[in-house]
Amino acid sequence: MARVVALADAFDAMTSDRPYRKGVAPVAAFAEIQKMSGSQFDPHFTAAFLSIQDDIVREMKVGVTTRPPEQRTKKVPTCEPTVRLS
Repeated sequence: MARVVALADAFDAMTSDRPYRKGVAPVAAFAEIQKMSGSQFDPHFTAAFLSIQDDIVREMKVGVTTRPPEQRTKKVPTCEPTVRLS
């Protein structure tokens, strides 16, 4: 399960806009995942992930265009440290 999540998380991290950088195009993220297959990513899961590229891109477009505006941006929860160092 962790190997699948690692792929999805890496793809999302690469393609999502961050406050400090713009997300890369899906094609660039797929290329990076392919490049790292066998070292950072399990080659079997990478092959399966890359075999559904068209579906992933289609879902990305649907998610952006059909969600209400308040659901189009990700909200990152904040957390307060439980221990404060002085």
